[in-house]
Amino acid sequence: MKTKPFSRARAVALVLVAGGAVASPAAGQALKNEMVWDLEQVADKYLALAGAIPVSDYTWRPGEGVRSVGEVFMHIVSANFGIPGIMGATRAEIPEGWARGDAEGLDPEAAVEALRASFDYVVAFVEGLDESQIEGEVTVFGRPTDGHGFLILLTTHLHEHLGQAIAYARVRGVVPPWSS
Repeated sequence: MKTKPFSRARAVALVLVAGGAVASPAAGQALKNEMVWDLEQVADKYLALAGAIPVSDYTWRPGEGVRSVGEVFMHIVSANFGIPGIMGATRAEIPEGWARGDAEGLDPEAAVEALRASFDYVVAFVEGLDESQIEGEVTVFGRPTDGHGFLILLTTHLHEHLGQAIAYARVRGVVPPWSS
């Protein structure tokens, strides 16, 4: 049996079919589902860690000009309430003083409450994204991308600062509750 040569037309058709599968609406929904799951997991870790760190350590910082423990949590609350605005969400009200990051007098209970509210907000925002928002173009901090890029930025930012908070906690003698 003689096989047909792999023509340029066949190659183009194959790429178009494969590309259509990748960019299908199901792909956007799958990404959204994964991001919601990830946000819920990272939220649980932030809430547990914020509650485990003693109030006396909330103002500790590893060096001058670096965020303190409490300021890291405040930054996450501000970001969770603010970053969805890039995609057109109504900006939620950030607790007074939190946007500028003044952690003096912040206690774990207030941090946990604010973190919980901010994660509830950001999860609801992601759950509410439709296909056109996920596939559509958006500019994030001056960089053109799409909803996929936005969601990746959203979650990587949270993981970056979770790692920072974990390192701070361990330096202060606090073992993250999920790893003990």
